[in-house]
Amino acid sequence: MPVQKRLTPEQRLRLIERVLSDGVSVSQACREFGVSRYTFYRWLENYRAAPKEGLEALRDRNPRGRNHWRVPAIGTVRRILEIVRQHPEYSSRQVQRVLLAEDEKLRISPHGVHAVLLRLGLSRWEDRLVYADRLQKRAEGRILPLSTQQWLSVIQKVLREGWSVTDVCRAYGISRNTFYKWLRRFEEAGLGGERRGLADRRPSGDEHWKSLDGLTRKRILDTATSQPQLSARQIARKLGYVSQHGVHNVLFRNGLSTFEKRVARAQQEPAAVVSVTPATGWIGRIQQVFEQFLPGRAPAPPPVPFGT
Repeated sequence: MPVQKRLTPEQRLRLIERVLSDGVSVSQACREFGVSRYTFYRWLENYRAAPKEGLEALRDRNPRGRNHWRVPAIGTVRRILEIVRQHPEYSSRQVQRVLLAEDEKLRISPHGVHAVLLRLGLSRWEDRLVYADRLQKRAEGRILPLSTQQWLSVIQKVLREGWSVTDVCRAYGISRNTFYKWLRRFEEAGLGGERRGLADRRPSGDEHWKSLDGLTRKRILDTATSQPQLSARQIARKLGYVSQHGVHNVLFRNGLSTFEKRVARAQQEPAAVVSVTPATGWIGRIQQVFEQFLPGRAPAPPPVPFGT
């Protein structure tokens, strides 16, 4: 028995031409293309009924994809995603029960819910957790950029797996404008350069235009170590040319963001030499000495004679 497989309209036309033009028997042509004779005669009937339509007469007339009558409405899909966002641990059956409890008219089966999650790449519990966490961070204003591998997966789902742009953007929490921007980079990179085209072009680390030079970072660390009582704002004011946010970033990356951590580091390392602007006046001098005073490094008092 021949193996049934789906043929494109061009392949179906070639099958008909093998019989009508090349003189091959129907049985032999059907064996070559892996279809049944019943299917061949059905295509032949459609082709002869509308010869002017050509390939259009050989296309499938059964609705598929979004045009199928059993595809859930877009409102149902959005509600499923809302439930997944709130309860990523729910299974397809649990999501279906929540939908029925809200509206009895939503006659969708657990298989239908699973099909929606599978199409959106959320059929696994781990994928739903990542999806919910990403949307939560996006709602808080902490949008995490996708990695090169994630962007490659997003574009392949649209170009090769047949996902719609709307569905893939909703699943990954990105806008369609952002998707098309990265799609242009993907196409401009050409064959073999896809990963290079999808790499993040924003400068980071020492290459960023707001990055602090090594001398400034050393002055911040030396000041934090020698005067751990100073906050990031006070260190920024003392240096005079660095923002509070920049000082905090340096302290955070070096594990000195809290007072306790700076004190512990100051007790482990020798005293650092910090360039301090000379104070003017006796009041400023007293204040400067007080700010640089560190109890853990103060000299010990003279010994007290025994018996006094």
